[in-house]
Amino acid sequence: MDIMSYKKYEPIFGSWYITKMLGEGSFGKVFEIERQDFGTTYKAALKVITVPRNDSAIRSVMASGMDNDNVTEYFESLVKNLVSEFELMSKLKGNSHVVSYEDHQVIPHNDKRIGWDILIRMELLTPLLDYVQNTKLTRRDIMKLGIDMCHALELCQQQNVIHRDIKPENIFISESGNFKLGDFGVARTVEKTATGMSKQGTYKYMAPEIYKNEKYGSSVDIYSLGIVMYQLLNRNRAPFLPPYPAKIKHDDTVEAQIRRFSGETLPAPSGADGRFAEIVLKACAYNPKDRYSSPMQMRQELEAILYDPDNAKVIYPQGDEVVVEPNQYATPDHKAADDYGTEPEGTIGIFNTHYQKPAALKQDRPVYVVSEPIQQVNQNPQVEQARETPQPAKPISPKKGKKKTPILAYIGIAVIVVLALAFFFSDNNGSVDPRRDAATPAPPAAIAPPVTDTATDDSLQNQTEPPHLSTEGFDQDLIDDMLNFTIDSEPEPTPTPEPQPTETRTLEELMENTIPATITMEDGSVIEAELFPDLAPQSVRNFVYLARQGFYDGLRFHRIMRGFMIQGGCPEGTGGGGPGYFIKGEFELNGFRNDLSHTPGILSMARRGDPMFDTAGSQFFIVHGNATFLDGDYAGFGRVTRGLDVVDEIAQTPNSGPNGAVAFENMPVIASITIDSDIELPPPDKIIP
Repeated sequence: MDIMSYKKYEPIFGSWYITKMLGEGSFGKVFEIERQDFGTTYKAALKVITVPRNDSAIRSVMASGMDNDNVTEYFESLVKNLVSEFELMSKLKGNSHVVSYEDHQVIPHNDKRIGWDILIRMELLTPLLDYVQNTKLTRRDIMKLGIDMCHALELCQQQNVIHRDIKPENIFISESGNFKLGDFGVARTVEKTATGMSKQGTYKYMAPEIYKNEKYGSSVDIYSLGIVMYQLLNRNRAPFLPPYPAKIKHDDTVEAQIRRFSGETLPAPSGADGRFAEIVLKACAYNPKDRYSSPMQMRQELEAILYDPDNAKVIYPQGDEVVVEPNQYATPDHKAADDYGTEPEGTIGIFNTHYQKPAALKQDRPVYVVSEPIQQVNQNPQVEQARETPQPAKPISPKKGKKKTPILAYIGIAVIVVLALAFFFSDNNGSVDPRRDAATPAPPAAIAPPVTDTATDDSLQNQTEPPHLSTEGFDQDLIDDMLNFTIDSEPEPTPTPEPQPTETRTLEELMENTIPATITMEDGSVIEAELFPDLAPQSVRNFVYLARQGFYDGLRFHRIMRGFMIQGGCPEGTGGGGPGYFIKGEFELNGFRNDLSHTPGILSMARRGDPMFDTAGSQFFIVHGNATFLDGDYAGFGRVTRGLDVVDEIAQTPNSGPNGAVAFENMPVIASITIDSDIELPPPDKIIP
């Protein structure tokens, strides 16, 4: 809607009038408003949020089985959740380091459609990103920013609040030169109104423990603040990106983020040294115990080095200005990070937005995680009750999940176990199962560099820790779609999974029954694999079903990312095709126990991004490097037993487009995939879109 759509509410709050639009985001618009009082003009900012965001959001909710009344109640509860955030914002009002909330109004739509406009009046400030484009920053400015943000975080700590979204977009500067922290929960709460909408801009500054769904405390805000300061001091380049003036290639961004999330020690930013660099790096420490214990401690250390502007030439004889460069990418395909939006569909997203959010670290008092509604909408009380019921720990993995045990497995389990155990003890010869090692990852110091061009089958298997790639520098929406495919028919979000019977067998037991498969490439090279029908029955039945039909013959590996994975199985060779149906997603996030860790050589099903869990079709990927961050989010169903050198050779194929896409003429061709067993399996349970 344009500005005139909102001017109908004038005079807003009784005396305010819209003068111009200042900006527009995914969930709302920001306007400048003003009022006259005895010849004096007062200005403020007006944020307008519409719930639901559009008709697509309504259709997505209705697809979960709600009728019109339920849908209305659902969105109304979201509005109430949003309004409840204003109570928190009002408690922070008046602080010189927090964006001041002044007033709000909720206006229902009067056109017989479900919807509300939420109007929020706030103080008018300059966004940090606009400020740095028009003002030369100094090291002192960045110290001051850190000090002011620590003041804001101290206030959050007093209110027992974890902001969880510290980033440049949420930092503002007043006319008096104070930096202020904004967006206390509004944007993230509104995300609940757009089912399946990915978070934007968050992963660039996110603490590792949040990404890994581990318990966390208020130090995650200190970490994010440290990354913001690091980037400002590093010519607007995140850790591990090539130093300026080198242009940023796609693979550089992929490598950087996994290195950060994997715990590799950050180098000092180019624009800081000595004590200043030490403070920033301590804030960005991978282990929360190594960070500052409180924002006050960080503030005090920054204040200790804050210098008077008159002394700048003495402290920095070459000048204390820092340059915040625009991001530069190697090809026109790569736009600036915040220009990226979501692509239509997703298969495997390197860092997917998790549909079930991690819980905050338990404290004596309740913790407000401002990125979540204070009250959750309970669409299915039985499911919610099941989530709260503690489950017994599993023998192998600390993750908890549930799956249906295949009936055929029970029928033949005695014979299978005896034969498989005999095979295991007679043929294993002391070899190391990569999934056993994955349960206890190596410390950061053991991280190996990316795979070299001379890597062989043995070198990949014998590494202390698999190679890593990563994703810093792009908007998270792009990363979520890193290996996406698009389809003409769009399934609705997967409903919250119903509780399933608990699987009691260990991972080793679920991997004892195997089905051999062979992938023969057009050049004659061969990849041999074993599939695990007890571990991921639908995925294996689907793969076997398609392979026996010759579906994969002549298809290509269309997306390749060295050090991460190779992806194929698209009949169109574009990432946009499939078999015309979907299958159930067999992974923990979808309520299905699957402990197979994504280590080198693992076969896993590609799918759309969260929360489209049941959207796997024919596309699969083979892990090349370490992708354990996908554990619980994607359905591993097999592993390479011979031919990791072939996987490595395929992984060297250059990608020429965004998201790891390979030019068609360079795509390695799959001559055939054969199932080297006479075992009879039923077709998969197809989900027809």
